[in-house]
Amino acid sequence: MKFKLSVLSLAVSLAFAGSALAQSNATIDQEGSGNYAGIDQSAASTANANVTQNGSNNQVGDPGTASAGITQSNVTGFSTANVTQGFIGAPADNNSATIGQSNSSAVQTDIVQQGSGNTADSTQAGASDSAFVQISQDGIANTATASQAAATGGTAATITQTGTGQSVTVTQTAVGADGLGIPTSATITQNVGPNNEAAVTQSTSQGVSADVTQTGDNNQAFVTQADSATSAALVTQTGSNNFADVGQVGSTGSSAGVSQIQSGNQATVFQAAAGSTADVLQDGTDNLATVGQAGSGHQALVIQDLNSDQAEATVGQFNADNTATVLQSNVSKAGPAAAATSASVSQTGTGNATTITQDASQSVTATVNQAGSGAEANITQAASSRSNASITQDPSVGGLTIGDIVQDGAQRSNASISQSNLDNQAAISQLGTVNSDATITQSGDANLGAIVQDTTTNTNAVLLQDGDGGNFGVIGQTNTQDALARVVQERLAPGGGHDAFVTQTDSSNVTARVVQNNGAENLATVEQLSAVNSTVDVTQNRSFNNVAVSQGSDGSVPPVGTQDALATITQRGGDHNDTTVFQYGTGPGLTSATVEQVGNDNIAGVEQGFVSNSAVTILQGGTVASNGSFALAAQVTGSDMTSSITQSGLGQIAFTVQEGTWNEANILQSGSANAATVLQSGTGLDMASRNLASITQASSGNGATVSQIGMGNTAIINQQ
Repeated sequence: MKFKLSVLSLAVSLAFAGSALAQSNATIDQEGSGNYAGIDQSAASTANANVTQNGSNNQVGDPGTASAGITQSNVTGFSTANVTQGFIGAPADNNSATIGQSNSSAVQTDIVQQGSGNTADSTQAGASDSAFVQISQDGIANTATASQAAATGGTAATITQTGTGQSVTVTQTAVGADGLGIPTSATITQNVGPNNEAAVTQSTSQGVSADVTQTGDNNQAFVTQADSATSAALVTQTGSNNFADVGQVGSTGSSAGVSQIQSGNQATVFQAAAGSTADVLQDGTDNLATVGQAGSGHQALVIQDLNSDQAEATVGQFNADNTATVLQSNVSKAGPAAAATSASVSQTGTGNATTITQDASQSVTATVNQAGSGAEANITQAASSRSNASITQDPSVGGLTIGDIVQDGAQRSNASISQSNLDNQAAISQLGTVNSDATITQSGDANLGAIVQDTTTNTNAVLLQDGDGGNFGVIGQTNTQDALARVVQERLAPGGGHDAFVTQTDSSNVTARVVQNNGAENLATVEQLSAVNSTVDVTQNRSFNNVAVSQGSDGSVPPVGTQDALATITQRGGDHNDTTVFQYGTGPGLTSATVEQVGNDNIAGVEQGFVSNSAVTILQGGTVASNGSFALAAQVTGSDMTSSITQSGLGQIAFTVQEGTWNEANILQSGSANAATVLQSGTGLDMASRNLASITQASSGNGATVSQIGMGNTAIINQQ
């Protein structure tokens, strides 16, 4: 063993013995095995300690007993402590270095260890100016610990470990700059592990920044920043079984980013205070990401892609004007029972925004919950099977929320949007889907809901709106099979009307149902074009309601028709209601329209063309007498057509026009001062073109007219 005390250091110590302002310099060089070194420096103006060890079982202090190998305290100037154990290409076994620096102006530690089984520990406390630690370990089973406290001028710790089984812990407490003096910073790099672990704790700090990079298996990284000012934490882990936890509390300009690539990754980010930004990128299997933010103006980004398994993303943001973005792409699942790829975002406050994109994945679920006005949520699920998307927007006051869901090329998909209060907008688009359901629920006034389903099979679209008035609901289904469109609009109190619009085009086995309850001035419009086996059912209660149904169209040549079309319209409990039904057929199937109106001054008009085996039924009044209503049944260019009009009350008008063969018209009016007219014209000159007209009128002051053109016609008028 070689022990050498610097002659210069000894001379200076003797010359200034007893002086508190003495300079202290100590150097120890050791080569061999089983070496131990210790240096104690205090009450000096500056202190400089250097220890060099190369051999086996070297120690600078004893970390196990918390005995510092180098101790520097009460130094008014600059203190440095340097430990070098091993050299490149030379052995340096079982090394350990412990340095303690306290109650000094500016302190600096530099430890270099190369070899196996290295342990380094640096403690810096009470530095009035600055504190800096740099530890580099190259070997197997390395452990480095750095503790810094009360360095108001700035703090920085840099630890680099290359080897196996590394572990780093950095604790910085009550540390400072900024005010553009910058530091408080911890940088940790660990490479070629398998068992890397890094923990950074920064508290009551100013210009804080923590950067952790780990390459190698079984990595874990923890960063905690509390009561900080300008915070930034970046964790990058490349390798398997990664876990990262980043928390920032009380910071202003915060930014946290976690990037984990390949297998078993988990990330948890928590931020509290305004202006925070969280970025999580996980590129690998079994990803789980959780982001929580409290305060306003936050931004959270989570990306999970490239054949990840069981990818999960959870984001929570509290307060106003936050933004959350989640991207999950090419996430694979094995079998129908596989755990779902899920993205969940919860936001509380006004003006928040969420975007979730799930692409080319299986068993995907996206959920957005927003409480507060002015919120916006967008979910896109493309080329994914077993897709589920849900948006809930519940502003306590106001409204003005926007929800949008797009599902493209998905199978067994479900989409739902729920909104409350005023002036909200909701839209769901399902394109190329099979066995899919879309539901929009809106509570309040002046809301807009729209559902579009294109090239779908076995789909359901349901739109539920309740409020005092002014809601608008739209459902469009194109190239669909076995589809249901249902709109329900409820009135909670007197007010303006609701509007419902349903279109079903180039479809088969489709049904449209519209229910508008407890309100006046509602409008229901249903269009079914080029549809086979189509059904319309509309129900309205109260007065001044309007229904317009088109099944087929004669506006083109040849006409665009329907086969097996059925329309049922019911208007009850009010006056001045209006119904118009147009039905144009292309084949021999059954075409039928039924209109029931209860109240006064109602209007019902049904027109059928290019049909055979068709029927029109209009009932006005029913068991309750109605007055002043008008009914029109027009059936043209067809055969085997039947028309029936029944009116009860005073001053009713019924008008039937039939053009074709083997047609039958029946008008029944009970009451007085009614008028009935039937016009029938056959298309042939033989007995096969005969038509039948029957008018029955009860009471007095009624008028009846029948006009028939053709052969073999029958007209019956019965006035009682």
